[in-house]
Amino acid sequence: MTLREPDESNTLRFEEIEGDLNALQRETPMAVSRSQHPFLKNDPLLRAVLITQARMAGFTLDVIRLAAAARPSDRERTPFILAALSPLVRELLDQVFTLAFLFEDLPSRWLQFKKGGWRDLKRQNDVIRRHESDPAWLPCIEDHSGLLKKIEVEAAMTEEEIKAGGNVRWPTPGRMKDSSALGELKDYLTHLDEWFYRELSQSSHAQLMGILDEASFLAVDETLTGREKVLFIEMKRALVAFRGIGLTLAVFSELEIALRLGLAERLLSLWRKSVKMQPEIVELFAMRYERKLEALR
Repeated sequence: MTLREPDESNTLRFEEIEGDLNALQRETPMAVSRSQHPFLKNDPLLRAVLITQARMAGFTLDVIRLAAAARPSDRERTPFILAALSPLVRELLDQVFTLAFLFEDLPSRWLQFKKGGWRDLKRQNDVIRRHESDPAWLPCIEDHSGLLKKIEVEAAMTEEEIKAGGNVRWPTPGRMKDSSALGELKDYLTHLDEWFYRELSQSSHAQLMGILDEASFLAVDETLTGREKVLFIEMKRALVAFRGIGLTLAVFSELEIALRLGLAERLLSLWRKSVKMQPEIVELFAMRYERKLEALR
């Protein structure tokens, strides 16, 4: 592994993007709430889902930023908590997959999303109803059953689908690339799967390679010393931080591309300031967002 000393070519002072990034985190959900996109005007549930995704992307990045920050110094915030952030980065990646796939064919995919949600809720409802003989569980069962009925209407469930317990599934991120109709998006989702999803899933699911990667970082006290140790930790800090920033920008960019929120110029500026430090984030920008956002300026 090559550990480089920080210099102007590989270092970004976070202060250079902090104000613009904070503003975008606040304003993207607000822009979705005001959007006059035809599908949102007539579908409050879709609007609520997209607002929630925009807000959650911002909140997830906030946690990553807090954990990955080098300053202010805090004895309780050991750099080794960086090893625990993979599930949060994967949460952002899941949102990128979901939005890109959803917006490829919004009418049919949105219906699929709701039907898949009904199926998952029905399975959960069946488990909860095992406790219906216990009076303490009745309020929970009633609330859950009421939500299931609402989603049943929203998803236009047919009698056949209800009897089958739901036969439409929302694909996992790993399967979305195989369901994508467009070659360009298929290539992009394949890239996300190969370069991000597999690695992050290994850590999130406690698979061997994920555990070994975490172990190598946690063992740095025994394997490295002096300046080499410092640089290794800073490299990990930068990787986690820039992945979080890049994937959050990807979430906001997917919303901008689909809904025309008027944020393209600001997104382009943040992409260009931040991505140059992390090659894998540069690739996301070059593959999809640079051209699409430029077209919206």
